[in-house]
Amino acid sequence: MAHSRKSHGFLFRLMQVLVALLLLVGAGYGALCLYGRDAVWEQIAGPADDGPYDFDAPKRTGWKNDWLICPAGECAGGRPDEISAPFPVSADRLFATVLQDLKEDPHVTITAVDETTHRLRAIARTELMHFPDRIHIRVDASGESTSLLDAYSASQLGRGDFGVNRSRLERLLAELRAQLS
Repeated sequence: MAHSRKSHGFLFRLMQVLVALLLLVGAGYGALCLYGRDAVWEQIAGPADDGPYDFDAPKRTGWKNDWLICPAGECAGGRPDEISAPFPVSADRLFATVLQDLKEDPHVTITAVDETTHRLRAIARTELMHFPDRIHIRVDASGESTSLLDAYSASQLGRGDFGVNRSRLERLLAELRAQLS
């Protein structure tokens, strides 16, 4: 009988702790939503848009939370994760298509566009927690009707991204190839 009361007391205490943890997590998430998830991440990690990315001397995060795509022979020292083949269209057309594709993504906010140099910056946010990922794009002419694409996507927070940045850029490349080939 004493053993039963003891195990009942332990289970009751365990249940209290679990309920308290659940309430704490719920309160934290509620506060995050009220204050604004984007504002919280900016307080923790600084502005999501960190300015232009230098594809000529690329710096990587050093963690498994970024993905770099460059044409062969470019992004010296940045060790691209993937090589981008030339596109059979003008740089203006490729840039306009990239810009339109990113504008159509409800999770992406374009933060800077330079149509003269064919560069853009954007922030993609995860669905639930709104974690910010930075996106940098550069398009260069490689002839009158051929262009090259550089793309970099990196998580601002954390050391891993479960392959999100890679899949984002690979999806963009696939869409561009389907639209422009």
